[in-house]
Amino acid sequence: TYINTLLRICRVFTQYRLNDSIDTYLDEALERARAGGYKHQEFAALDMYAILLASRKEYAKSIENHQKVLKAWEEMNNSRGLSITYNNLGRTYHNIQAYEKAHEYFLKSLKIAEQLEDLESINYSYQNIAMILALLDQHEEAIDYRRKVVAYAKKHKDPFTEAVAYHGI
Repeated sequence: TYINTLLRICRVFTQYRLNDSIDTYLDEALERARAGGYKHQEFAALDMYAILLASRKEYAKSIENHQKVLKAWEEMNNSRGLSITYNNLGRTYHNIQAYEKAHEYFLKSLKIAEQLEDLESINYSYQNIAMILALLDQHEEAIDYRRKVVAYAKKHKDPFTEAVAYHGI
């Protein structure tokens, strides 16, 4: 749908840190989702907005928005949404150096991703957990997670992810 396309554009802008360009697309996605009663897209847009707030160092607002989105995903029984938002919330806590809290959310995301057998989300969780464990000086465990990322990358013929994972070992 058009709303999903707008959200994909926002994700690309976020990846390349073009945060000033996101507002227009995000506002339109949110407006169209609300007008059409598309709850899934509405909360995906709100989660993206929370990421944007974090990128602007408005961490308290970001966390508040992520929490609202988590509540909505729970009410909708949307496990995939929960997994994604837990990872995003973990990244926000990482940004404010609340590493234990970040670790907690990354583990929640991983648990759901494993239940869903969502390999891409599992791999993303592995990467985040490895990063946080290294920051918590739990290097052996971090290396174990990096090895899982390497295995994923080899299986899916993803040399970039494999190189990044080896860099952390």
